Formats: sequence, structure tokens, C-alpha cells
Amino acid sequence: MGIYADRDISDPEEKSDDKVVVEPRIKPETDIARGELLLDGYGKVLSIGPGVFTVKPGDEVFFDKSAGEDILLFGKILKILKESEVTLTAVMDN
Repeated sequence: MGIYADRDISDPEEKSDDKVVVEPRIKPETDIARGELLLDGYGKVLSIGPGVFTVKPGDEVFFDKSAGEDILLFGKILKILKESEVTLTAVMDN
């Protein structure tokens, strides 16, 4: 029995159910060599958590440039956002 077996110590803010991974469009004037990162606030959804229902992988979305977290993964800059921080650019009927 662990020392915290009698209580739930999980942090609800750390759940990934409502997370959206976006590959943001980077402004052409960005100089990554100088540590400068300029995002357009626009990008493509790469992955979603199981609790996300408003967007799907492949959708193009807008987001607040200061929202979420920026990560570097396999040489790509990605943005991890909450579902509430993204807005679809257009909905197409297929």
C-alpha cells in the first residue's frame, strides 16, 4: 500500500483529456537561431485527447499565440492547447 493510497492526489489540471496538439504556422521573419519564435496564431491539429469533440486531426484552427505550451519535438515546434483555446477556421461538409 502506497503512502497516498487513502486519497486522490491527482492534479485535475494535468489531465490530457481536453488537450489539442497543433503544429503552428511560424512567421517567415522568425529567427530561431536567435531564440526568436513568432507564431501566426494559426495551425493544423495533429492530435487530440479523448475528451475533445469540437476539432479533429487535420482541422485548421486559430488560437491565442500566448495560450498553451510550446514544445520542440523531433525538430518541430508544437503547441499544446486546451480544447477551449482553439477555434475552427471553417467547417466543410463532405
